[in-house]
Amino acid sequence: MSVRRREGSASTTSFGVEFFGSTKPSADAECIAVATELLSSLGCGGLTVRLNSIGDPNCRPKYHEALKGYLHEHYDELCETCKLRLETNPLRVLDCKVEGCQKIANNAPVISDYLCDDCRDHQNQLLKLLDGMGIRYVIDPRLVRGLDYYTKTVFEITSESIGSQSAVCGGGRYDGLVEEIGGPHTPAVGFGLGMERLLLVLENTGYQIEKPVRYDLYIASMGAEAEEKAFCWQTASENSAQRSRSTTSAEASRHSSSMPTRSARATFSCSVETSWQKTKPSSSAWATDKRRLPRWTRRVFTN
Repeated sequence: MSVRRREGSASTTSFGVEFFGSTKPSADAECIAVATELLSSLGCGGLTVRLNSIGDPNCRPKYHEALKGYLHEHYDELCETCKLRLETNPLRVLDCKVEGCQKIANNAPVISDYLCDDCRDHQNQLLKLLDGMGIRYVIDPRLVRGLDYYTKTVFEITSESIGSQSAVCGGGRYDGLVEEIGGPHTPAVGFGLGMERLLLVLENTGYQIEKPVRYDLYIASMGAEAEEKAFCWQTASENSAQRSRSTTSAEASRHSSSMPTRSARATFSCSVETSWQKTKPSSSAWATDKRRLPRWTRRVFTN
């Protein structure tokens, strides 16, 4: 699982899942299932997977030649961008949003007619797995990826909640990516979705995100004796309807960056080390010298 933030004229944050090391169609199916289950759990209804295979380096060159020959016949009708794409990346012409280019793309050769046996078998097995899981899909021969490291499966997921033509997320298989950036050949498949787009979808569907729990009491213990007392105190606070959380010294440092904010009720953090009690007999488990505590634990009761 990965989260990325892209800075620029329009900053975006994306969430994704990546599966490395398997060439099996079951990895593609699992990736698609994770994406659809995630979106369904967030209230996105009427999900449909748009699916295609773009072949691999063995069969895609033949398709490129056939596509280039067809597009050259309609060269004057293409937009200026697609005229450039024709020589560098003809697959991208199929993805153009200009109306004139779309009309040309609708009659272009389809890559499914050029797939090798390996790519065709991979797609057929994937479709059987999706059928078995009850995932709705449509084969879209115009769905492509413009980067050479993509192979075989490509997909997008649309939701009726925001219109049938609006993709919520997209993904595919990119067996050539790791090798292209200098690593060993490593098959991979994954998907990504924009967080900002997802939030718009959730707003449109009326989905309510649960607010995070805020604790009234936070207890950090150090030492076996203190941990035992902290556990008892946590239990007592829960019985009195206070929300609390207790951690050991090893866990405390991991939670320190997410300490609860002050609420209307008292916020308190106490750190105790059993050895202190031996050197300071007058000290109680809940009244230690706060000057010796880490900065994040120096909390006192507030009204």
